Amino acid sequence: MKTNKKELEILEKYFDYVKLETKDAYLETWTNGGVDMIVYIEESESPIQALKRYLKNFDIDEEIELYRQGKDYRDNFTITESVDDFRNWEKYIQKCIDELEQKEKDYIVIITETLTRRVNVKACNQDEAEEKVRKQYENEEIVLDYNDFSSVSYEVQNAK
Repeated sequence: MKTNKKELEILEKYFDYVKLETKDAYLETWTNGGVDMIVYIEESESPIQALKRYLKNFDIDEEIELYRQGKDYRDNFTITESVDDFRNWEKYIQKCIDELEQKEKDYIVIITETLTRRVNVKACNQDEAEEKVRKQYENEEIVLDYNDFSSVSYEVQNAK
């Protein structure tokens, strides 16, 4: 089964064990109440398909009935605590699915760097002063470089 790096990072964020390389692929972690939960992934499925199938077929009543057969579980969890724990588990899995389904989009980031230098010039008026400095700049007598760095800004746009 193929997963990209981003998907793998998300799965490893939500599950303690992520085994995808073999025929017996699975994801494993524990509920907040400490119940070991395993999501098996069929050969024909992607992890997201397996999680959706798992969540669609997840039945809180069946889980509680299964786990309450054990004395330790019955002694440590009320039915209300079990319901809350498994409801939180469903939300946790849905959050993982939502994160996996987020599609990356193309963006354009415009970087604007401002270079600034103060230049002293003798002139009869402001227009003449600007004209003298403008000519020096155009003739490359004044060349701004990294020492003249003033600021940087970023603008993000949706790519079309």
